[in-house]
Amino acid sequence: TAPSGLDLINPETAAMVNGQPIPLREFAKNYVQQAEQFRRQGVPSEMLKQFGIDKQVLDQLVNTELLAQAAEKKGVAADNQDLAKVLREAPAFQKDGKFDAETYRGLLRDQLRQTDVDFEADLRRRLSAQKMLEIADAGALVMSSAAPPKKSPSLADLGEGDAELARIAGELWPKL
Repeated sequence: TAPSGLDLINPETAAMVNGQPIPLREFAKNYVQQAEQFRRQGVPSEMLKQFGIDKQVLDQLVNTELLAQAAEKKGVAADNQDLAKVLREAPAFQKDGKFDAETYRGLLRDQLRQTDVDFEADLRRRLSAQKMLEIADAGALVMSSAAPPKKSPSLADLGEGDAELARIAGELWPKL
């Protein structure tokens, strides 16, 4: 028999994004962090639901996952230097103003209940998503022959300085 919709619900998953689960634990962790920020600003707990904090947190996690998937698809990835910089600069992982591996692993184990391998994989994914967002914000164009544009005003009036771009565009989309 075919599974019903209820058979597909995983109680450990907050959402699915293109087949990739967002763990309920990750949602809960982010929700608690966001709720704490609001409480520090004097917002009563009962107002959090009215503000839709749960939806905002889930939307943020979904958007980050979508960006991470896009980054992976386009080959945009955070490298070891990016990861090391974030870890070195995080005050929570420092002792006497410098990164401390013991403090780092202890905090992951005792408070976040994660291994360093899992934490770093998640951080790398989030950093890759951030890089993808920065590329989009900068207005960078990632050219692909898979989906040519129907019309681009920028291709109609190219100047001499853009001759190389016109040549490449002609190769990618010869029918424009």
